[in-house]
Amino acid sequence: MLYITIPGCGYRLLDHFTLPEDTWWVEYYEPLQERIDQLRQTYRHNDEALAELANEQQEIDLYRKYQRWYGSAFFLMQKA
Repeated sequence: MLYITIPGCGYRLLDHFTLPEDTWWVEYYEPLQERIDQLRQTYRHNDEALAELANEQQEIDLYRKYQRWYGSAFFLMQKA
């Protein structure tokens, strides 16, 4: 599908690679989890802030549960 979409947008695919699963944990989700935990303490009496933090927590929880079913890839393209 992507090989059809990329040329259809006027690009030529030069290369692509998939990010390793641990990149998401080490570089994104673990620091995010730490920050959420800190902010929960800071805003423990603010229901609106806690609701926003719960939304962010849901993303982490969904990735933890379903990480085998999705991932991220980078595509190197050149304008045709």
